[in-house]
Amino acid sequence: MGESIIHDYTYTFIKAEKFNIISNIAVSSQTNLLFQLKNTNYNSECKINITKNSEGISLTYNLEAKQFEQSDLNSNENKHLTIADFDFKMFWIFSVLNNINQKFQIRNNA
Repeated sequence: MGESIIHDYTYTFIKAEKFNIISNIAVSSQTNLLFQLKNTNYNSECKINITKNSEGISLTYNLEAKQFEQSDLNSNENKHLTIADFDFKMFWIFSVLNNINQKFQIRNNA
């Protein structure tokens, strides 16, 4: 028998996003999302690399993922995106506080 051309992947496509990756952090300042990257594994079923993260949404840099079924953002996915949004805001706040602290230390040392 021939190979099946119908595939039922365990992943759905939420949206395409551009990220700046710094060490194990992926940040999108366009939509205020931050993901703490854990590990990347090749998924032989989908034939793409999938990156797991602390926020619970799988990421890939492979444009083939756009062919996955479009997600309607169920409540669980919304929660994961809310966590990523919260993580971005905390990252931003700590960056601002760190910047203020550095400027304060420079003034005190002068």
